[in-house]
Amino acid sequence: MVSSTFTAAASELTAGKAFLTSCQTYIRLCPESFEDNLTKVVWAMSYMKAGRAGRWVTCEFEHKAKSGHLRFIDWVDFEDEFWKDFMPLDSEAAAVNVLETTSYFLTSTSSRTLLRTLATPNRK
Repeated sequence: MVSSTFTAAASELTAGKAFLTSCQTYIRLCPESFEDNLTKVVWAMSYMKAGRAGRWVTCEFEHKAKSGHLRFIDWVDFEDEFWKDFMPLDSEAAAVNVLETTSYFLTSTSSRTLLRTLATPNRK
C-alpha cells in the first residue's frame, strides 16, 4: 500500500507528486486489488487524513452524501482534480523562478529545454 498519508503540508507540489506517484505505482502493480475506478479513488482518499488534504476529503464525502456520488467519474478525473487542488502550477512563474536561480550555469539550449519541461508538466 501507499507508504504514508498525504496531508498537503509544506511543499504541496513535491508531496503531492510523491503521493500520486505512490498511488499510481501500487495501482499498476496490484490491479486485481481494485475492482473499478471508484475503488481506486476511495482507496487513495483514505490516505488523505490530516490537514488540508483531510478537509478536502471530508468535503468530497459531504458532496457524495448530498448528491449520491463523488464528483470524480474515474481515476483520471480524480488525478486531474488532485493536480488542480494540490499541485497547481503557474508554469510561467515556476519557469522564471527556476531560470532565475540557475541561469548563471545554463547554456541557452539547456535554458530552453528546462523552460519547456517546466511549462508542460508530465501528469501521468
